[in-house]
Amino acid sequence: MVEDGLRYVEDGFNHLKIKVGKDDVSTDLNRLQALRSSLPSEVILSADANQAWDEKGARHALKHFDEADLNIESIEQPVGRYEYKVLGELSQEFKIPLMVDEGLFSIHDAERLVEVGATNIWNIKLMKTGGIHQALKIHDIAKGEAIPCMVGCMMETHVSVTAALHFSLAAEQVNRVDFDAPLMVVERQVEGGITYEGAKVTVSEGTGLGIDRESLYKKVSS
Repeated sequence: MVEDGLRYVEDGFNHLKIKVGKDDVSTDLNRLQALRSSLPSEVILSADANQAWDEKGARHALKHFDEADLNIESIEQPVGRYEYKVLGELSQEFKIPLMVDEGLFSIHDAERLVEVGATNIWNIKLMKTGGIHQALKIHDIAKGEAIPCMVGCMMETHVSVTAALHFSLAAEQVNRVDFDAPLMVVERQVEGGITYEGAKVTVSEGTGLGIDRESLYKKVSS
C-alpha cells in the first residue's frame, strides 16, 4: 500500500482515498498510519467504508479514527444506504467529516439528509442520479445548505466521465472530483473528451462534450 501510495504521489496525485471496513479497525488504522508516516505531509488522505459498518460498528470505528489523529480529510459512507438518521447522528458526533455516497441517489435522499443533518460532504455521481438534470437539482439543495460536494464516478468510460467533468465545472458547490475509472481502462474508447495529466483533468475544446463521434461509432461497430 505504501509503495502504491508513493507511486501515485510521484505521478502527481496529492489526495489518496483508502478503502476501509473490510478488516478490523486496528488493521485499517495501521495501514493509514503507515501511509501517513511515509508520504509527504501535504498529501491528503481520506477513507471510504462503502457501507461496511452497522451503527454500533461505525461508532466504534469512528471513535478510533478520531482518536488516532491521522489527519483524515473525510470518511465516506460508514453505514448503509438507507441509514439516514444514523448518518446524521454520526455526522454531528465525530470530528472527521463524513461524506455521503451510496445514501445520495435522488432529490428525496438529499432532502432526507438535510433533515437529519448529514451535511458534511456529498458525493454526487451521474450514474446514481440518472444524469445531469437530476444532479443539478441535488446540487441546488446542497447550494442552499452550503454543503461542499464531490463529483465521483463508478466503473465508467471516458464518455460518461467527461459529462461528469462538465457538470462539476458548472456546479459551484463542487470543490473536488474523483474521476479515476477511465485510468483503469486498458484502451481508451474514444478520441476527445476528458484528458488526464497526472492528477489534472481537462475538457477538450470541441463542441458539446468534445467527443469525436467518428471514433465512438468505430468502437461501437467493431
